[in-house]
Amino acid sequence: RYEPPEPMSTGGETEKPPEGYHPVTDIEALQRYVHVFEKGEIVFCSEKAHGAFGRWVCVGNQIYCGSKKEWKRESEANVWWKTLRAYPQLEKLLRAHEDLTVYGEVLGVQDLKYGYDKGKVGLAVFDILNRDRWVDPTEMLDWCCLYSIPTVPVVGSVPFDFDKLQSMADGESLIPGASNIREGIVVRPMLERQNDEIGRVILKLVSNAYLLR
Repeated sequence: RYEPPEPMSTGGETEKPPEGYHPVTDIEALQRYVHVFEKGEIVFCSEKAHGAFGRWVCVGNQIYCGSKKEWKRESEANVWWKTLRAYPQLEKLLRAHEDLTVYGEVLGVQDLKYGYDKGKVGLAVFDILNRDRWVDPTEMLDWCCLYSIPTVPVVGSVPFDFDKLQSMADGESLIPGASNIREGIVVRPMLERQNDEIGRVILKLVSNAYLLR
């Protein structure tokens, strides 16, 4: 039976930004900054999902949904508000912990669908900010596990080796229900740290299959 897709939009009217600190991290290519990791250092590797960057926070008992550059006024068609409605456990976390800003990828809105079609959206959380502190990756996983919020898949925690990491960037997506390639991986230290050259240490490695698709 044909089911018409629900309308979705990445546009819409903007909202005044919420009070507080809710920054966006620009993730550079690992190839350019291999030297910020020590050889053999244990690094946390997660799948880099291909969707729409999103961030969600509750300030003064008001929920805010945003893209990478804007905060969006509530709308039935807006993909970030649509994602919040699809995952009520996300709103539950935000209302219980106003000090947390949740960052994630909205799935099903790009050419890699991850099994989401007919206007459906998925969510894969990849970062959490606690006031002005990025939490360690394992803490991010703990928060999401506590509230049953889906995260980007963990590809592995391994000693830093660029060739090994390049092989981990390739392959099929590990997101449940997906039947497409992996965009790549995001590599970060097990404990958050800063670097004088690039700031926050978090880098991406795109898969060869994604570059050639």
